[in-house]
Amino acid sequence: MPADDDDDRPTRRPRRDDDDEDRPARRPRSSRDDEDEERPARRRRDDDDYEDRPRRSGLKPHRGTMILIFGILATIQCCAIVFGLLAIIMGQSDLKEMDAGRMDPSGRGMTKAGVILGIVGLCLMVVLTILRFTVFAGNAMLQQR
Repeated sequence: MPADDDDDRPTRRPRRDDDDEDRPARRPRSSRDDEDEERPARRRRDDDDYEDRPRRSGLKPHRGTMILIFGILATIQCCAIVFGLLAIIMGQSDLKEMDAGRMDPSGRGMTKAGVILGIVGLCLMVVLTILRFTVFAGNAMLQQR
């Protein structure tokens, strides 16, 4: 018995020349490869996201982001009357434009969220204003006694 039979290590299969037939042949390096490095890595396509024009031709761009920001500002009570009303009025008009097919509908979700936050901000402002007046009136009544 040879000593190699007791070895538990895997043995390496001898390499054959016909194993390389499965792989595609490598292209030899040429001077054209150096020219490719000077070109930009990415071509600009027609459907590029960085263009200034709206994605859908003929439709006005949506204002969903702006309406959502107005709704958030109204909810955190930062000029709630102004931003809440702006979010509600602009959002409702944009939703009507989207329903009519004149505005890009991709911002519908943000627009709805902005309108809802604008309503919540206005309601919160009304409740807080009533609470402030009741506390103020209660303190005034206690001081008069």
